[in-house]
Amino acid sequence: MMDVVVVGASPAGLVAAKECAKKDVDVKILEKRQSFEDYRLPDTSFYGFFDFLGFDVSDDYVRHELDGMEIISPLDSRVKINERGFSFNREKFSYHYLDKARDEGVEIEFGAEVTDLGDNKVEVDGGRDVEAEVIIFAGGSNSDLLRRIDIETMKYPGDLAKAIQADVKNVDVDEDYFHYFLGRDIAPGWKISINPKGGDVFSVGAFVVGYSPKKYFDKFLDGEIFDEAEVINVQRGEDQIITIPNDLVLNNVCFVGGAAGQAGIPFSMKAGEMCGNIVGKAVREEKVGEEFLLNYEKKWKSNFNKYYKLARFSLLNIKKMSDEDLDRAVKSLENTNISEIMDEHDNKLLIGLIIALKMFKNDPGIISLAKYLFK
Repeated sequence: MMDVVVVGASPAGLVAAKECAKKDVDVKILEKRQSFEDYRLPDTSFYGFFDFLGFDVSDDYVRHELDGMEIISPLDSRVKINERGFSFNREKFSYHYLDKARDEGVEIEFGAEVTDLGDNKVEVDGGRDVEAEVIIFAGGSNSDLLRRIDIETMKYPGDLAKAIQADVKNVDVDEDYFHYFLGRDIAPGWKISINPKGGDVFSVGAFVVGYSPKKYFDKFLDGEIFDEAEVINVQRGEDQIITIPNDLVLNNVCFVGGAAGQAGIPFSMKAGEMCGNIVGKAVREEKVGEEFLLNYEKKWKSNFNKYYKLARFSLLNIKKMSDEDLDRAVKSLENTNISEIMDEHDNKLLIGLIIALKMFKNDPGIISLAKYLFK
């Protein structure tokens, strides 16, 4: 019997495995892909998120650096936020963290698809059982296996944003910024994004709540900025941004990453770090059981669920807004140095409050938009 089995070599799974192994326990990762060459999105983030969560960014996998993000309203008002970001080579990124895990003694088995999950064992395709004291599930939210387990890892699973993302060449936008397009007719519930990746390649994604993203994706690609564009590949996926992490432990099984509604690569990695640390301690100190493992869930929720609640509150209200009101909100920020506010304050909730006050100062009539808070 293994001490710990991690299902899925996602960023959360790789970090969880490494942290477990640092406690001098045996850890094995089971990954259904044959290798990390099986390409996956997402592959963009912000330096600030990695720094806030205690992770370094390595030049080994960074593909393209960006100055910040641009938010575009339905009526084409724009505001730029100079928060440095980057796109990265997902294969190199995954091997970077796998190497860190291997340095701690973690084993990985590629081509091992888990088809069933119990308290102390998993079944791998072909009928082989792998036993472990603790199982960490890091197989993503789009897993058939997750849907068969009697646990609600997300408080609002019906609000998963369905996504279509594509790598596209020759898009007529500024390569120094991420571009986020908002609006009910553009992408209800979330956004369409254009993320430059360097070498005249861009990741274009439609993230939609409650509808199929395909028609919004196809309509967006009809825009004139795509007149010379060439689609290289297309993938489907999900974004857990407003689902809110819920139950993260069931008996001797812990859930991390997308499977637990922990949207955002650096946040999912932080969940893996927390979980791995507590699971490793449980095994080493012979405290394995739901009561002790629930310390992971409690620690995560006390530190990070507030950010997901804020994201849900914000995006649900944006979803209600007319194009005209959303445009007015964006316009009210056009002369606000959001980057400076973010640099001066560590508290993300305080940052949100300050930005709201700046909006009111720039356009006192914006108070009329408070109606959306009570709909």
